[in-house]
This record gives sequence, structure tokens and C-alpha cells, in this order.
Amino acid sequence: MRVGGLSGAEIALRVLTQGSKAETGQVGTLQQFRSAAIDMTPSTAAATSSALAAIHDLASGKPSPSGAAMSSADAVDAVKQWAKSGLFHAAAQGNADDAVRAAVKDGKLPTLPTLDDATYAVLSEPERKIYGVVGVLQGMYDAQPKTLAEALSSHVDAVLQSYPEAIARMQAGVADGTLKEAEGWKGIIADYQQQLDAARSGKMEIHSVDDKAQVREIDEFTVHDDGVGWSGRGLRVEADIPALQAKYGTSHVLPGASPYIGAYVITW
Repeated sequence: MRVGGLSGAEIALRVLTQGSKAETGQVGTLQQFRSAAIDMTPSTAAATSSALAAIHDLASGKPSPSGAAMSSADAVDAVKQWAKSGLFHAAAQGNADDAVRAAVKDGKLPTLPTLDDATYAVLSEPERKIYGVVGVLQGMYDAQPKTLAEALSSHVDAVLQSYPEAIARMQAGVADGTLKEAEGWKGIIADYQQQLDAARSGKMEIHSVDDKAQVREIDEFTVHDDGVGWSGRGLRVEADIPALQAKYGTSHVLPGASPYIGAYVITW
């Protein structure tokens, strides 16, 4: 997908109501995104806000499996045809509506390929907006796990890939004084190490959560063109961390959600 000025996917995890709730907001682009999550234990909940800088963008550019890929020429033809359909009226104005979201989520549209500048220039302004809106949505929905097993596997992979480097950086920061021990960094590093150990040993588990008082997902999947490039906001998660810790008998809980599988919590 050719969309100028793409930034990496960002996932923010912050403490709400003095550590009693956590809210996760996802800002997606055309690329798949995953994040290294922060353990929300009672002992380090106040300090974890300082660890937001350690969240990692593990974006990848793999094509969406939900729809068949097409050539650049076919993509141009498809977008021009879509521009004639009322289904894409909002997309032609740069907005995502329920109809287009449903079509992308259900894999009813072929995956749009990256267009070079010359091919992209063939599209009219409304057609470019359709191309951008659909492409961003495809990237965001492709990033969502389709099964609980996939959600767990993706998180374990993200931890295994990113945590060793993150831990090393934080340890170096504590050693040279860049990260102050008084801000709780030793506890944060310990939590990262515990999660890494759990991922390595296969001790992480995932559980579906039906109680919206414990984990609640808020699907947005909106798209925005800021004049520099296209970006999107996908799914937010609100969770009652103490309630989850009590239910599963562990201080290590990571809430999450997907429009395909609903809310879940990863424990270790």
C-alpha cells in the first residue's frame, strides 16, 4: 500500500483510576502491529507509566490473508469500480463507515497491493481516498488475531523477539543513571524478565473473558488522512486489573481483544 508518511504502529497502555483499570488504545497503519506489553502488578502499577517508552513497534508488511491479493493494474481497475458504488461513498470522502468496515473485516475485498508513484497518480482524488481507507482498514484487521491460539502465539512471539533487547536497554539505562532507580525501573525490569521467562518456558495461558466489567473492547477502526499520510485507530480495551488478578490467581495478567474473538486475558 502506498501511503506517504506512514508512522510505526503505536500501542499505549496506561493506568486508570489509581491503577485499578488499564486501557489499551491501538493506532494502526497499513502495517501489522504487535506490542510488548507491560505487566500491571499492584507493586509496580504506579511505576509502569514510566515504562511506556519501552513499548515496541514490531510492524511487519505481510499481506492480509483475509482477501486474495491482486496486481497493481487490477487494483486500479477495482478502485475505479468501487468509486462508482454507493458502498464506498464514505471512503471516497476519506472516511470509514460500517459498510466498508464490515466488507474488510469479513474478507470480501481483495487485498490491495502497494502502488508505485506512477500507478498511484492514475487515481483521482476520491479514488485515492478509497484506496487509502480500504488499505488502512485491511492492515488493521489483518493485525487482529482470529483465534485465541493466534492471540497467545502472537504475544509470545512478540515477547521472545523484543523483550531481551528491551531488558538490556533498561539495564544499561539503570547502570549509567539515565533511568533512575527511584522511579521503579528495577521492578519494571524484573516484571519484563518474569514475562520473558514465562514465554520461554511455555507457561503463558489465554482465557476468553465474557464479563464486560472485567474486560471490555471498544471497536473503532477509524481512518484519518492528516495530509502527510494515512493512519487509523483500531480497538481499545478497558480492563479491571485487580478483578482479573483475583479471578485467575496471579498478578500477571494482560487483557486484550479482537473483533474476531472478543475479549481475552493472557496470564502467566
